[in-house]
Amino acid sequence: MAADTITEQDYLLPEVRALLYEPLAEKIKHVESDHWICYEKADDCLSKLDRLLHHPKILRMPNLLIIGATNNGKSMIIEKFRKKYPKSQLTSFEMEQKKTDCKLSMPVLVIQMPAVPSIRRFCLAILNELELRYSLYDRYHIAPLEREVLDDLKRFDVRMLVIDEIHNILAGPKRLQIEFLNLLRFLGNSLQIPLVGVGTKEAYLAIRSDPQLENRFEPFILPTWTNNIEYKRLLSSFVSLMPLGLESKLAESPLAEIILERSEGIIGEMARLIKAAAIWVLYTSEVRISERVLRLVDFHSPSKRKQMFEDELIDKRT
Repeated sequence: MAADTITEQDYLLPEVRALLYEPLAEKIKHVESDHWICYEKADDCLSKLDRLLHHPKILRMPNLLIIGATNNGKSMIIEKFRKKYPKSQLTSFEMEQKKTDCKLSMPVLVIQMPAVPSIRRFCLAILNELELRYSLYDRYHIAPLEREVLDDLKRFDVRMLVIDEIHNILAGPKRLQIEFLNLLRFLGNSLQIPLVGVGTKEAYLAIRSDPQLENRFEPFILPTWTNNIEYKRLLSSFVSLMPLGLESKLAESPLAEIILERSEGIIGEMARLIKAAAIWVLYTSEVRISERVLRLVDFHSPSKRKQMFEDELIDKRT
């Protein structure tokens, strides 16, 4: 490609434009990597998380419940926020001020809810994320483990606890669900820090089963996308990240409609589809993502993948 053509790629981010000169492998690596794209709902969510983190300690701390479909941007938002407040080394003066012997501060602690709402697994997941060794506890005595977790969260100056996949609470029997919700209330009250739950719509059903927790958790919904101005801005942002020869008109018809239909309005699926299409273009003689590429690329919508899986199970049974 001629140099004067490359310099006209103003729709690309500067660092992406530079990739037009790089080998194919570098372009593929860039396309397959995660990229943060800011949009209105994500920005609102980050602002809410910021306000919560800096909320003064009160008896009943406010909490947040981030709800959205699977692969609809929840984890990307949390990861973006966590990187804004990474763990850091404390100076001797800071250790003295905080009256702690811990050299690390971890303002935002993100853990994944165990597949089964076991208090033991949850506590050990916290200790593991704090990179602490833990002794083996008698399987019938949880109290010492809970005390250690509470002490360590204080020592590390954890100011927000984020629980991803919190809807997994519903995977356990009612007794375990009640025990786990009691633990969340205990941690919130004892530490006076905000708790953030992240999950699907089932997460709200889990929290709602405890009236005291329901009153403290403000729901924040990440809806699936519709064909509006914000959606077209999002598609333009994707275009700016793809190191292709010519600009792909993703925000225009019929490409925008095809992407929305095939992704079912889920941002993670959009990313998968657009990345697959961009890689197709890079490997072929195409120069941009076109309607033809979007229809031919190897990609199945979430409902189609589910149907294919169910069909395969039926075939195996017969």
